[in-house]
Amino acid sequence: LELGPVRVWPIRMSPTRYRRNARLVRQSDPEEYHLSLVLSGGLGFDHVGRAGTYGPQDLWLSDSSRPYVVEPHGVPSSAPSEHPLVPGVGVELPKSLRPLTPARVRNLLSRRLSGRKGPGALLTGFLTGLDQQSAFLQPSDAPRLGMVVVDLLAAWLALELEAADAPTP
Repeated sequence: LELGPVRVWPIRMSPTRYRRNARLVRQSDPEEYHLSLVLSGGLGFDHVGRAGTYGPQDLWLSDSSRPYVVEPHGVPSSAPSEHPLVPGVGVELPKSLRPLTPARVRNLLSRRLSGRKGPGALLTGFLTGLDQQSAFLQPSDAPRLGMVVVDLLAAWLALELEAADAPTP
């Protein structure tokens, strides 16, 4: 869905490794942040020196200007066809619309972030609802809905940063 400058799209990933190396970044960098939401299954993600595993209702944020590797979690490379597709939702947001400074966003890149409660759950519900209602949306809805995505993303990221900055009990 093209929602003004924001793009939201459903995905079903086959158990394949996806790699964006430094050469590909130099060839083409759209200057975007990408938000990924895993709906079921699991994915491994390696970005900005952080590697993690993401499962249902997990979100992660990545930067198109930096290399990454995405691969289904727990899938032996010898038998990928025996494993189901991993469904999710992707969001691409121009860096110019970022709700936070680059240094603050950098702290959240490639971290496993929950979409199960609070603003994360609102964002997750909105993104999955967009896919379910896409046939009923009018072109005139796009810019407003794009800004809703930006606002929900800003609220969620601010909460995640507060939690990350909180002292350890």
